[in-house]
Amino acid sequence: MGFGNFSLAWLCYETKKNSKKFVALKIFKASNKSTNEEIKILKKVKNHDHIVQYFRSFTIKRNGYAHDCVLFEPLGGTLLSLLKRVNNGVKAQNAGLKIEAIKKVTRHILLGLQHLHEVMKFVHTDIKPENILVNVTDRSLFLAVKDVYDSNCDKKGMRAVSLRGKEFKNGLKKVKADLDKILDNIPLPLSVESAAKIQNRDSVSEEVCWDVIKFKLIDLGNAVSPSNKANTSGTFEYRAPENSFGAPITYTFDIWSVGAVIVELATNCQMFSSVNNTHDSRDLLTTITRRLGKVPYDVYKEFSDPSKLLNDFSTHHSILWSQRSNLAKRFSLEYFSKDEINKMVNFLTFVFNFNPKERPTTSQCLAHEWLKN
Repeated sequence: MGFGNFSLAWLCYETKKNSKKFVALKIFKASNKSTNEEIKILKKVKNHDHIVQYFRSFTIKRNGYAHDCVLFEPLGGTLLSLLKRVNNGVKAQNAGLKIEAIKKVTRHILLGLQHLHEVMKFVHTDIKPENILVNVTDRSLFLAVKDVYDSNCDKKGMRAVSLRGKEFKNGLKKVKADLDKILDNIPLPLSVESAAKIQNRDSVSEEVCWDVIKFKLIDLGNAVSPSNKANTSGTFEYRAPENSFGAPITYTFDIWSVGAVIVELATNCQMFSSVNNTHDSRDLLTTITRRLGKVPYDVYKEFSDPSKLLNDFSTHHSILWSQRSNLAKRFSLEYFSKDEINKMVNFLTFVFNFNPKERPTTSQCLAHEWLKN
């Protein structure tokens, strides 16, 4: 299914008589504290619609090394991959999803965070398009496996390169036995086949709005409990400004990140892409200042001396426009009506509050007029 610096992910099929199902098997290259913490959190989720479902975990030993293995529900593509499909279908680079699709994705992200914040008492700290995935049905997965089976294991792009063709085919026979009786009885959402045919903004947005489609949060390995302890968290482009001043991580840290994701959904461009490419605190504040206007000094005095970071650039880079004007300019009238832009900007100014104590909670965001309909 994919691989990263620390793990490999495989699509697997459980063949036990009473628990036949597809699972995503994540095998970590080495046991580590972050993995153990993520497992502890996932065990408490209890089948939430908008957080990836955890099944179980175990450890295997190979060549003297222990490898943590975690079984999750299998999910489809990321929000980032969805946006890339939109971009492939239009000439302009600033075409994102349509407004109703943006609202749906936003609601699903907030519902997942609401459970994480209010029930589980954790801050995710790394909300970004790569950590938001779409669900898939068994039919989609069976079709994907059938494609592999029918290909005789010689198609370009096969990830199971370490297995001999005969071994792979024999393994898939257990799955193929279920295909005929299952395929015709399972509804098809954003499947492997249809996803490949998505070409433009309208078609992607339409499928996003299907009732069967759900978006789920993943990667809880960096989740933390709110505390007075300050630490640098999150991915640069989605990191809240107070983090640069040594402020403690609070629930509203995630809310700022949600705002950045919304802008990206609407424009297909990152809101706070680095200005200086140093990705440090000064770079983050310079970037935020250019996008939203001058960062207020007084908000962060209780955490540290803000002048150490702000004096060098706040006057030079500060934009004379209001935060609202800066936000409105990012959205093209080619893709949104003035009314849609105004209402979206109303919500974003609500979310992009520089003061973490005054920034809204997930419940307050969900109750906002922009998301009610």
